Amino acid sequence: DLYPVNFKKFPADDVTLTKRATLDFSSNESAKYFKTRITEAYASNRIDFASYYISVIFGCGASCIAGFIMDVRDGKIYDLPLGEENSCLFAE
Repeated sequence: DLYPVNFKKFPADDVTLTKRATLDFSSNESAKYFKTRITEAYASNRIDFASYYISVIFGCGASCIAGFIMDVRDGKIYDLPLGEENSCLFAE
């Protein structure tokens, strides 16, 4: 089996949020380098992971990909584990 985890067994709940937290750029030191991308993704209101997270993946140079997820409950920003073959020097 190519995907050993069956994500259909772990569905995300539909959640209605009345208010989203302000982004907390102090929660992730490398996020400050990609403020525009992160802010635009957060403004999209597209919660797309685990009922509370907005994700964004983008190219940041030749052979470089960066990605973050933002928690709408507290505004904290987390790096996505994209693998070292795609690592970004700003995130090192």
